[in-house]
Formats: sequence, C-alpha cells, structure tokens
Amino acid sequence: MLVKDVLQIDAIMGLCARGGFTVDMKWKTGRLERAVISSKTGGHCKVRYKDILTEIYVPAGGGVALDGKLKQISK
Repeated sequence: MLVKDVLQIDAIMGLCARGGFTVDMKWKTGRLERAVISSKTGGHCKVRYKDILTEIYVPAGGGVALDGKLKQISK
C-alpha cells in the first residue's frame, strides 16, 4: 500500500531521505507529476519511480525538479 492511498492526498512535502535529502512529490490520478529533491549539503542521489532509476546531482542548498519520467525540469 502506498502513502498516497492511505492518506488520500495528492502531494507530500518535506519527506526526509537517506543522505540528507528532502523530497517533495505531487501526483495526479495515481501517477507522479513532479518531484523536487533538495539538499543542504549537496551530493549525488539515486531516484527510483516504478521501473525508472536515475542518478542526479543536487547542489548544496539547492534542489532538482523531476517530472513523472524522472527527467529534470525547471523548478
């Protein structure tokens, strides 16, 4: 069971992830629309959604926005 199914919401903000990253996610009709990965210290981060795996670099104090196919988009 997924968090979004239990809470019946369409977005989560401030989810803490390993390595000092923070994740904000938004979805529509059960599909990821957008995710923003942020970090105070910066570094490389692996992101997985369904069968897609990508590695991104998040600059210190910054964030990287991804679409539902984990392609980088503008914040």
